[in-house]
Amino acid sequence: MPKRKRASDRTRASTTTPDPRQQGVRAFRAGRYDTAIAIWSNLRRDDPSLGAALAEAHFRRALAQTGTPQLADLRRAVELAPGQLRYQYHLGRALYLAGDLPGAIERYRAVLQHDPAWRGAGIALALAVLEQDPRADIATLPGSTPKIRSALAPIQALVRGDMPRPEGDEPLDRLWQGLGLVQAGAGAARSVLDGGRALSSPRAMAVRRYYQGVADAQAGDMTSALAAWQDVYEQRLTTPWLLDNLVAVLLPRIREYLDAGDLDHAAATAQSAIPLAAGSTALGEVLVQTFDRVARAAATTGDWARAAGLWQQAREVVSASSGLGSPRPLLHNLALAYEAQEQWIEAAEAWRVMLRTRPRRSAAKGGEKGGASGGSDAQPSELGDVEWGWVRKRVIECYKRAGAPGEAVTVFRQAIKADPEDLDLRLQLVDALLLNEQDQAAYNELQRLLEIEPRHLAARLQLANLHAARHEWQAAETTLRGVLAEHPEREDVRRQMAQLMLARGLEQLEWGQLAAAAKAFEDGRQLAPNNYQFPLNLGRVAIDQRKPQRAKELLQEALELAADQPPAYTQVIECWIVADRIDEARAVLARAEAALPPSPDFLIDVGRLILQHKNRMALPNPFAPPIRQEKEADSPWTELATELLDRALALQPEDPRLRLRIAVELMPLRPEMALRFAEEGVRLLPDEPGGLMMLGLLLGVNDRKREAKETLRRGARLARQQGNPELAREMDVLREEIDSPLLKYGLSLGSIFDDLDDDDEFDW
Repeated sequence: MPKRKRASDRTRASTTTPDPRQQGVRAFRAGRYDTAIAIWSNLRRDDPSLGAALAEAHFRRALAQTGTPQLADLRRAVELAPGQLRYQYHLGRALYLAGDLPGAIERYRAVLQHDPAWRGAGIALALAVLEQDPRADIATLPGSTPKIRSALAPIQALVRGDMPRPEGDEPLDRLWQGLGLVQAGAGAARSVLDGGRALSSPRAMAVRRYYQGVADAQAGDMTSALAAWQDVYEQRLTTPWLLDNLVAVLLPRIREYLDAGDLDHAAATAQSAIPLAAGSTALGEVLVQTFDRVARAAATTGDWARAAGLWQQAREVVSASSGLGSPRPLLHNLALAYEAQEQWIEAAEAWRVMLRTRPRRSAAKGGEKGGASGGSDAQPSELGDVEWGWVRKRVIECYKRAGAPGEAVTVFRQAIKADPEDLDLRLQLVDALLLNEQDQAAYNELQRLLEIEPRHLAARLQLANLHAARHEWQAAETTLRGVLAEHPEREDVRRQMAQLMLARGLEQLEWGQLAAAAKAFEDGRQLAPNNYQFPLNLGRVAIDQRKPQRAKELLQEALELAADQPPAYTQVIECWIVADRIDEARAVLARAEAALPPSPDFLIDVGRLILQHKNRMALPNPFAPPIRQEKEADSPWTELATELLDRALALQPEDPRLRLRIAVELMPLRPEMALRFAEEGVRLLPDEPGGLMMLGLLLGVNDRKREAKETLRRGARLARQQGNPELAREMDVLREEIDSPLLKYGLSLGSIFDDLDDDDEFDW
């Protein structure tokens, strides 16, 4: 039964409304004075303890504030608890700092009336009275003591315009004497204030240093004055008169440098003045002008890094100050400077920040678009829709170049949300989505665009491209034929249709659908009669259809259309390789050599194609005994390939890298042939670690294991000597795998070759 009663008591307690007084106490103890004040202010005022608590909450909150809010809380605390002298004293201090001398004096007197010994009140009252009346007799003030009168005597002399007369030669005495000399304008102030022993506090040291600067300025030494004031500023003694003095010295100095054309000193001085700009519009304007002028000069000489840094500093000055206008021109130039350095992310962000400066309801109808060079003077105060569109395109282009199209997508979506009827903007979003590999999202966006404007030409062309990329040939063709029927004069549409037919025909040819492929090529040929790819591929179809004469006629036509294009000859020769017509291949080769300038590249490409098509080496089984491969050295095609490779070397007989390049080309096809070229290349280029690595690999797959390991060991040592430990580690790993039966298997598949070919070390 007792347990049941306690549970009932707890239930009643949980449903009882919380005590507001206790809620306020908890908030007060947690330092949430706003909450405590709000709670207690709503309770009855006839409880003395509540008034005292509320007064203390106002007082505590006041200590964490400044200015008008602080004064309001202190006044409320005094109103609620007038007998609390510390409230009165702190209110007096706040009134003094706010410039209300009569109010401060009244509060100090109230404190001293109740407690003449209140710490700090006597000297605070004396200072306030002296500031109000320099000739007042502070000896008659409550709380005045001989010590206070002695301490304030130099101050009273200064505010009266008299010379302080300290009794000793202590550092503080010399400071008072120096201040008197500064006030009198006497030249002796510099020697009295200079150096000397340390004062009792860092603040006193800062005051002395400040007046050293004043004495220097009185003597005409503005350089020393500036150095002194900058020292004080760095010590965070930022009084209004210090800031005024710094600006008064720096402004004319910067202008003098600019007038003299000394841009380096002007920029350096302006940079030292940046922290002061927020308090001086005049200084801010000069700093922005200086940074802009020096940045333009740097851009003119191609020093875009310096130009960007200066425009960024100018932008920061404008952002930190009021009354300096829009940062838009600076952002424009800053973005162009980043673009010039190919810092695409930074450029995109600068353009993007510029976009944010666009007024929500711009009345601008026009304006000149920014140019392509930094620091253009033609900067419109307001931009129209066309110009803002240009800025938006720069954002997208820079993100694309930075490889961050996802950011571009975000920008476009935000812009479309603001203007959903902007169809060009939607089309640009499609481009960004495609670049970001969001094909389905791009397709959906195109569909939305065409729902708004079904005849939008660019969107329809883009939709056809997207269908073609998905191998949706019929949908792509239907779309393009519709566009072509409406715009028969559009040559670009005809070219796109022709390319579609070519891609479709190549896929059908690959799948052996010869009739369908031939039709696609013929349709494309009608659209682009001067494109040699169509008779070329029709010739390839004829070869597969075993119509050699028809193939020859078509391939001849292809060469007539592309008589000066090496790829055309290579592709025609490949057709004759597939047809196993070596005489025709030799005839085309002779025709190419007569029509084209001599080129090792052309000869190597043809030789590689021959070996690629005629190489009958079976893929080895790494788990079975080695099978002796059929020797191809005496075949006519192999002889022709060897002849072409040797003729390529004859064009550049002293070029070792050409030999290494041939070895790379032959490695996955005929490693036994590649070995000769690798050995010759390494002999001519013995200090090339990459060449030694390739030679070691080829020695290994040609069953010369011991030589392979030694070559790789030598190459790794050379790589380390040349500061390439990564390549050295690769050769160490390869040396351990030389005995593996999988090595030749991997080489036959081309995997090792691909690794070598993609590496910059093997870019031969």
